[in-house]
Amino acid sequence: MSVGLNLLQNNSDIEKGLLLELANQINKRAYSIRSRVQLYSQALVEDRLSNCPEVIALLDENSDLHKQFGAPSENVKQVMILFSKSVVCSVNPLTVVSRGISTKPLFTIKSIFVSELESSPLASVLTNKGKELHWLNWLLVCGDSIVIEGFHYGLPNSYERKHFSREGGLMYKGNQWFVPPQYSGDDTNNFITRSLQGIEDDIGKTIEGLMN
Repeated sequence: MSVGLNLLQNNSDIEKGLLLELANQINKRAYSIRSRVQLYSQALVEDRLSNCPEVIALLDENSDLHKQFGAPSENVKQVMILFSKSVVCSVNPLTVVSRGISTKPLFTIKSIFVSELESSPLASVLTNKGKELHWLNWLLVCGDSIVIEGFHYGLPNSYERKHFSREGGLMYKGNQWFVPPQYSGDDTNNFITRSLQGIEDDIGKTIEGLMN
């Protein structure tokens, strides 16, 4: 009986040793590709955001969204870069537990919160009258609700364009103004969440290729 127990114990030790070696090899490989996964993730996020309808419209000087928001194109681009560069990748090293190797995700990928993005000076624009317009907040959380009560948007005449306009439009008294429905968003469904839908699959495939 004692011999049998020793054999079982030896087999258990061998199995544990093999699992430890496997976990160590996987962890070593994960750490070696972490920076590449992070750079790929950042580039993918920036590409998706830069090519979404809302950002394209904000950068198009002839679009209604650009004229209504008046956000400088460089600000829009820098906000997209700021968000994408905030994406960080960390490794959660595998460990050997009683039932084998832990099954937690090997990589964790995070970015700054949207609230942090909204607090950036780039996320608002100052009118000639000194009023601060929070264009990013309007896009991300206001949904279809009224943003400005008692005013509506209109294109200025030549005199107004010369003396008062920001980058194309003015607010006139009467009615209300809200974000155009095709671009509006709220806490759970906005241009960032829509742009990044399914991105984990693309990142997962890249990780799989790099791990092999």
